[in-house]
Amino acid sequence: MVLRLTYVLSLTLILGTLACSEGAPSLEVAPSSELQERLNLYAENRPTIKIEVGEVPPNLRDLIPFAEQWGIGDDIIRHDVFLQSTPEEKEAFRTALKGRTGEISVWLDSFPPSELMPDAAAHFMYMLSALDENGLWPD
Repeated sequence: MVLRLTYVLSLTLILGTLACSEGAPSLEVAPSSELQERLNLYAENRPTIKIEVGEVPPNLRDLIPFAEQWGIGDDIIRHDVFLQSTPEEKEAFRTALKGRTGEISVWLDSFPPSELMPDAAAHFMYMLSALDENGLWPD
């Protein structure tokens, strides 16, 4: 099964900061442009992603730099990173993943649905999201 995610960005749901000491998250729904401005969700504020090599299967380790660049969990920041990237960066990303999305999907599908996947796998999943959301799906 190929993992393909499609998003409708008319409204974005964000898990906010913890609402109380018990750790219950607050939910906020608003247009993505409003959330981006209010919460400062821009490419220059992207999280630093460092993937542990040992969490990635050997056949996918060459893609770690792409997962660290594009595998951003926040939809709004991920989209802004795409907008700020050069055409050359986007093409290098698409080219690197050409013929590889199936391998990634097999790995991602190997995790039991009842368990959280490792951080590395989550970043690879978000990397595939970046491909799909921006019309770069190479396969």
